[in-house]
Amino acid sequence: MVLYQQVAEQLAEHIRTGVFAEGERIPSIRKLHQQWGVSQSTALAALSALEAQGLIEARPRSGFYVKALPERLQVEEHVPAPVAVSRHQLINHVLNQSRQPGLMHLGAAVPEAVFLPQEILRRISNRCLREQPGLITDYAFPPGNKVLRQQIAVRMQAAGCSVSASELLITQGCQEALSLCLRVLARPGDLIAIESPAYHGLLQALEALGLQALEIPCDPARGMDLEALAAAIQEWPVKACVVSANFSNPTGSLMPDEHKQRLVNMLSEAQIPLVEDDTYADLHYGRRQPLPLKAWDREGNVLYCSAFSKTIAPGFRVGWVAGGRYHQPLQQLLTVTTMASHALSQQVMAEYLHSGDYDRHLRKVRRQYRQQLHNLVDALHASGLPVAWSLPQGGFLLWLILPAEVDALAVYEQMLQKGISVMPGSLFSASERFRHCMRISIAVSQPDWSLLVAALRGSLTD
Repeated sequence: MVLYQQVAEQLAEHIRTGVFAEGERIPSIRKLHQQWGVSQSTALAALSALEAQGLIEARPRSGFYVKALPERLQVEEHVPAPVAVSRHQLINHVLNQSRQPGLMHLGAAVPEAVFLPQEILRRISNRCLREQPGLITDYAFPPGNKVLRQQIAVRMQAAGCSVSASELLITQGCQEALSLCLRVLARPGDLIAIESPAYHGLLQALEALGLQALEIPCDPARGMDLEALAAAIQEWPVKACVVSANFSNPTGSLMPDEHKQRLVNMLSEAQIPLVEDDTYADLHYGRRQPLPLKAWDREGNVLYCSAFSKTIAPGFRVGWVAGGRYHQPLQQLLTVTTMASHALSQQVMAEYLHSGDYDRHLRKVRRQYRQQLHNLVDALHASGLPVAWSLPQGGFLLWLILPAEVDALAVYEQMLQKGISVMPGSLFSASERFRHCMRISIAVSQPDWSLLVAALRGSLTD
């Protein structure tokens, strides 16, 4: 158990035994630093872990307070309540502001061109157009390019999934795959269990479809709290559950294998479909790719969604869904709503995967992202700022936790004026939680982290 978890356990015990009463303010980061002899970042990480467990809550400009919980104060007894989603306007506002030219773009989860195989894609595109000129205007009808589906199936099988090309549908990115799954599985007003914090694109999809979010607490390192989920599905009529078990957006959490298997089995027994977003799995820093939830699926209950937007070509909009027993309704809906996609992008992607260059490319960018992450963390460590994080084991996102009294939306606005865009944490919650957090992308070319540290310092002390 790492140090911040030890501190969190001791504080949790104080809450359970009544040392800190309901509604009482938890000692500040500075006091924990002074009294417990731990760094400010460790103290903040411990408080964040307690918040993820539902034991305390952050109040802007005030601090952390003990939440009103059931008498025994057990985390598993804290059942979340459904929330209507209305974040689209704020999310769009932040995204539009963050796209302004001349900024240091740390907000959008889109890798800059230097991390993408542009040159080989250009060569393949030119060759495809020479050999098949019609590709520039042709449609690719569902289920999508056969060779591309075969290449994806091979990769999924190598990742432990028993999936064939005939069970795949090519979509326009992972966002469309997620939306298709939600439309097949639920109707307006239904409850969808999601991670908290959750990918803002998922929140927008829920809002557009009139679905309610049931936010399940997540540990920044290990992902969804399965005890909280089990309690929630006992309490509420959950129609589906959406989880990103491998390097989730925004926290970068990685669910342990035993938790993945338990999650798949739990929802299968409850007859609740599980939608998996596995967009970041290829960007693991370890020796092997982590297994997806789909690897434990034996009944077709897991609807697996992914895309190449974060690794190869965001603009190609090539994603896919392996819908298990929902394959036919998904294909029917895809045919009715999208009708067809661009044939050229699917053909180029198929040939690129077949070339064998993808794995070489992945090895290169994984090293780059890991180095970028270490450089950023070193800069934050050296700064002495009262911020904390859980170091991800893959992807290119860092979830930064600020003191509870800090409003990250205000910090975002201030940093924007200093030429830096980040993503404030409240965009990742239907209930406006995580106002003291922010997401930072490290997929930027030659970043000057000292500029970020200086801007943060100024924003936190203003």
